[in-house]
Amino acid sequence: MSVLRVTATLAAPIVADEEIHLDALLIAARPGPGTRPTRSTPVAEITYPPLPIGRIAAHGAWTYACSTWQLPQEARGGREHLTKRRDAADVDNSAKAFTPNSGRGRNYLLPLPTIETPAVWWTVVGRRGPLKKLLRYVPAIGSKRRHGYGRVLRWDVELSDADPLCAFVFTGRANRWLPASWVVYASSVDNGPVIPPYWHPGLCVDRVRPGQLVTLHSEVLAKIKELS
Repeated sequence: MSVLRVTATLAAPIVADEEIHLDALLIAARPGPGTRPTRSTPVAEITYPPLPIGRIAAHGAWTYACSTWQLPQEARGGREHLTKRRDAADVDNSAKAFTPNSGRGRNYLLPLPTIETPAVWWTVVGRRGPLKKLLRYVPAIGSKRRHGYGRVLRWDVELSDADPLCAFVFTGRANRWLPASWVVYASSVDNGPVIPPYWHPGLCVDRVRPGQLVTLHSEVLAKIKELS
């Protein structure tokens, strides 16, 4: 496997209120057998298909060798809205009575936190060719994709001279969600998943958030070096 820089050139702002990890996008692009998991799916029934990226296991936990997203300096936060309001023609053509303030026919103005950026990228340890092929099935990133947000114009997968450690830690700070059991020291610890799907409550463990100062156990560092 090689250290890679994966870049998404974007055509629209991203709707997101949390970090986006490339491993989650790849899992969604190549689902395992059976139905897609929901929040109520037992953890034992969540499957992980083979992916063209590395993964390591240590101290009772595992993660993919894939950083969280990286944003350029020109990226900035924004705010947009999704609006639904029936006009006079809609009301005249409605087959049933509706209540504007409640129910399925209600009006709404939904605020959306956005990231306005020309591109985002990730540091990954993986196989370049298969990764490029799989990314063809990721046309957009973030939330509200069916409304046109987060649309990807182009994926680029380039060889990088970075150390494999950069997929996990960069300049002494966590560069992805890390299991708390992997660290000797962390400036802050919270609770949540460290593997996809990151929204599943059954996968919650003590973890280190991206951006926190960390010192990894020597065993974890040794396994990262073995990736490339």
